[in-house]
Amino acid sequence: MLEVLPKVVEATQNVILASASLDFLIMMNVSLLSIQNMTWNGAQGFSSSPFSDKFFAPYNPTIVMSIDEDLFDDYVPAINVGLPAGGGYYGTTHTQRCLTYVVIDLASHEIPGYAPGSAFWVLELLLGRINNLTQMGDFTTQSGNYTGNISW
Repeated sequence: MLEVLPKVVEATQNVILASASLDFLIMMNVSLLSIQNMTWNGAQGFSSSPFSDKFFAPYNPTIVMSIDEDLFDDYVPAINVGLPAGGGYYGTTHTQRCLTYVVIDLASHEIPGYAPGSAFWVLELLLGRINNLTQMGDFTTQSGNYTGNISW
């Protein structure tokens, strides 16, 4: 990894390393140690804390409707909310010299299986659809207000 990854970062100018806070196969400290010992784009490692920025992921698109039905009706909601997508502030992120490191909370080794909304938000960054992982907004594939600012 230490030989190939710097070349990939320099060639693509867009690399994302994601760690899960509950991953006990590849622990985030191992990833951080590798990053700190790696040289890319003319410098070694991160020059500031990789835990400085909060990682935000939009909420499941149907969660507001489901909460609305649950709070104001006397029966079980009819809206299928599907899997919990893992929205809101969901970890930390840091970007320097075209390398983004993100730690996703409450996820394990296979991040999309534990926090699919967070994984999709990271994919949106990789595809260039969003500017960074700290911005609050909707998925680019949906419209509405899924940032957690709910008003009834």
